[in-house]
Amino acid sequence: MAGQHGNCLMKIIDGSSVILDSKENYSLQVAKKSDIDIMINIIGDFYDRLNIYNSLLDKDKPPWIWFSDDSLSFKLLLLNNKVCGFFIARHININTHLHSIFIKKEYQGNGFGGILLKEYWRDAIRNNPNIQSFTLHMHKENISAASFYLKYNYKKILQNPLLVNETNGFGKWAQNCKEKDQWPLKKGVDLYGILIEEVRKVI
Repeated sequence: MAGQHGNCLMKIIDGSSVILDSKENYSLQVAKKSDIDIMINIIGDFYDRLNIYNSLLDKDKPPWIWFSDDSLSFKLLLLNNKVCGFFIARHININTHLHSIFIKKEYQGNGFGGILLKEYWRDAIRNNPNIQSFTLHMHKENISAASFYLKYNYKKILQNPLLVNETNGFGKWAQNCKEKDQWPLKKGVDLYGILIEEVRKVI
């Protein structure tokens, strides 16, 4: 599969790698446990700037301790063999949840977030053939990220207590959260989602 991204040609190779042919070489690859420190470094002071505590900076806590969990995907975006971004996703039933997506500060604003998001969608479809929807959690303070996902047709999902009774993908994710005593989501966190039909229009 190939597609145009700006002045670069994007190709899917073996269902798991993306190469952009241009003056510089970009690729996507599965992350290894030895890459954890690199990914934490990419996160940097992001949450400090939002004045939010997050366990992502502690490699002895989730999501890093989930590396052996087959229901998760950890993928890196490389520029000339240097890691400049990553995403982490969880595949559950008919929904795939974007746990995290980060682009290194100096590479932001160059379309890499869109590359990672689209690869996250493709990866989810490969790993979750019956997928109906995609979800993510968003801190209300993260206004720029909300704008990014809205641009890609994500919608805010109402955290109705009855959502857990729904049999669609959003309902399945709400059920997953409730099983962990995390529904409704904690104060200040919104649920966003997009249906597979919308995703297929752009990948």
